[in-house]
Amino acid sequence: MPNCSPRLALASSLTAFALVASACASSYGGGGSGGGGGSSLPSGTAGNDASPCNPASQAQGCLGLTNAKMTCDPATSKWKSDGACPTGKTCQESTVGGTLTAVCSDPPVASTDASVSSDTTVGIDSVSPSGDSVSGADSTSGADSTSGGDTTVIPDAPIGPDTPTSGDTPTCSPTCAGKECGDNGCGGQCGKCPSAAPNCVEGACLATCKPNCTGKQCGDNGCGGSCGTCPANATTCDLGKCIGDCQAQCADKACGPNGCGGVCGSCGLGKTCSSQGQCSVTGPTLPVGSSCWGKTTLCATGSQCIVNSGATDAICYKDQLAGATCGAGKGLCDTKSTCLYTTKSKELLLCYSNLQVGSSCSEYGQGLCGDATCQWTATPPVSKKCYAGGGLGAQCGGVGMGLCNAGLDCMADSKTATTASCMAQAAVGKACGPGVGGCQDGSDCVWATSAQTAALCVPPGTAGEECGVFGKSTACVPWYSCIGDTKDQGAPRHCQPIRKAGQTCGYGVGPCAFTLACVAESATATTLTCLPAVGKNGVCGFGIGGCVNGYGCKLDAGGSKGSCVDICELNKFYGDGECDSGCIEPDTDCF
Repeated sequence: MPNCSPRLALASSLTAFALVASACASSYGGGGSGGGGGSSLPSGTAGNDASPCNPASQAQGCLGLTNAKMTCDPATSKWKSDGACPTGKTCQESTVGGTLTAVCSDPPVASTDASVSSDTTVGIDSVSPSGDSVSGADSTSGADSTSGGDTTVIPDAPIGPDTPTSGDTPTCSPTCAGKECGDNGCGGQCGKCPSAAPNCVEGACLATCKPNCTGKQCGDNGCGGSCGTCPANATTCDLGKCIGDCQAQCADKACGPNGCGGVCGSCGLGKTCSSQGQCSVTGPTLPVGSSCWGKTTLCATGSQCIVNSGATDAICYKDQLAGATCGAGKGLCDTKSTCLYTTKSKELLLCYSNLQVGSSCSEYGQGLCGDATCQWTATPPVSKKCYAGGGLGAQCGGVGMGLCNAGLDCMADSKTATTASCMAQAAVGKACGPGVGGCQDGSDCVWATSAQTAALCVPPGTAGEECGVFGKSTACVPWYSCIGDTKDQGAPRHCQPIRKAGQTCGYGVGPCAFTLACVAESATATTLTCLPAVGKNGVCGFGIGGCVNGYGCKLDAGGSKGSCVDICELNKFYGDGECDSGCIEPDTDCF
């Protein structure tokens, strides 16, 4: 699914001097803004200026999904802005002595980027009303997955301490501050618990032991019990994770059993899985050639809903085969191929056959992977290859490794971990998150509260419902997308309808459909309109149109029109120390 950078969305509008303003949202399964198998977690605890805070437990925080640092004013119990972090720095939160703090520091470098969080900021991106991503891979990360599960960004491991030389004498200072018992950090103990309170739990002697299985699928619960038994397909318990080596058998299958106790994918609402592992529509359907805009009834098997060439309507177009043109006014591809741009200029779309494990791959002019993930082979990024997905408990997500088999999500092992593992997907209402697991298709994993201590799988938002906040999904039901009410940082967001060509659009109104951009008719216009979006070097401007994902409109000296150029090059994002996943070229800051 497309991966949007909040900074890119903002930069596109600044560069064009408020020329372009369309929603940055990914689409999924039958329409609407997508969270997919939703493992994305919001970051940032603070609210916007003058919103309530708790001075007893909050000193500083980061504003939502932005790079602004906030302070909790003890005099008013309200947040106030400290301004955005300096260039090259990001706002990062931590808890010290039970109090939330935040600092502007060097950002962690991500080893892979695939929709960790989806901030819906008005920028240049557009949404396919069919819910299917036409290109399948607008992100340079190329982290496609047959499971539909999201991938958590995994920072590279930090550089370890210097290794002592023969002339050094290593020393260790025991650390027992605030501890009655437990490890002192030097191989010794901080104390022995008395018989009246014999259980040592996190440095405290307790009479009653409270089992701790957070982030663990198996192993000791700290009280002499177990955190769970590993399944038959992953029988080894390693550091609380169930490890298995079973390889899923999902070649040419969209759904059904994978041979390892899991599934090859799910079919979504209104479809069933056949004995051949293919999804077919059940119940009433729309025939090929009929209008499907705004409808929840699905197109007949072998066809999909996508906008026509002018984006004035959406039609049930017949699925195209490998080698055929695809996209708006043409149709999407069958299950054995993917609709991709032929070049990075993003001017023409073709159906490319899905590739096998071990094949070289690319989202431009080559093809993506069937039962595998298209990932960079090494750093610096030069080429990509199809890597097989891992089973339950397998390491995943980094450069030179795949994601996970269908029915599993690649999740960080903890909130602060530098590694990720393949974890099971949970149903709506169940726990998820780092060290816990992902969510089944059609639901999104979000922090339940601003405390960010627990996350839950939540369904997509309905028409007009608030979205993108703690306890609410960033995804919406078909034909709607999560967008801010205003352009202000921290503004509420709601599920707004996707707009057709010629309709008004923007903050508080709704984003434009695929092939369109939200553009002002003139430099003085107070409203925005859905106009055509073009690729590299295409003409753009007020009343003319905007650019497709990854490109921004660089205005000429007259200030009314210009051409579409690489937005990360235009804004000097390459090599600036911050990872931008929406760039046309791979940003080395992400590796």
